[in-house]
Amino acid sequence: MPNITVSCIINTTQAKDPAPEGMAVFSTRAAYNAYDRRANAIKPDLESYRAAKIAAPERAVALDPMEHGRGQEVCYCLCDLFGV
Repeated sequence: MPNITVSCIINTTQAKDPAPEGMAVFSTRAAYNAYDRRANAIKPDLESYRAAKIAAPERAVALDPMEHGRGQEVCYCLCDLFGV
């Protein structure tokens, strides 16, 4: 068995932040940290993304990020039925 000093082992361990306790578990910071930890664990597969984009280009165009959050088109001819 090799001769390993305790200081060598201590220096290789990773420092961890303390876990939140009590009501701090439900704070926005704790929620963000949990989200960030999970999001960083996702490794995107760019090759399969490119293959899917080539296979269905109309879907890639339909999913324009500039359209995110925009509502559906309103049919104004039916507004009088709803009393608007």
